Amino acid sequence: MANLSRIGMKVETVCVLELNDAEVEALDALAGYGVDSFLKVFYEKLGRAYMEPHEAGLRSLFKAVQGCDHLVKAAHECREFLGLVAEERNAVIQQSRSKRRLSRIA
Repeated sequence: MANLSRIGMKVETVCVLELNDAEVEALDALAGYGVDSFLKVFYEKLGRAYMEPHEAGLRSLFKAVQGCDHLVKAAHECREFLGLVAEERNAVIQQSRSKRRLSRIA
């Protein structure tokens, strides 16, 4: 018969957070200072009691956030492209309407 000497268990919290462009940019700007610089100022101005127990989590968060700015840049590029396409489409429509008006007059 099998001997079971240990049972392992893991409980984990996963939080899915939806951010808009401005929020991603703000979080990226905050993380852009670097975790060490951020913590240095935080500890100097606000003390260590609150943040120190969460320092490992903050380091992990800053690491996860770094590089998210490419998502916002891609969204801006996409909006810009779609805006240009829309402008071109509107110009073609206006041209077509003008031609129809001229053909009715003639």
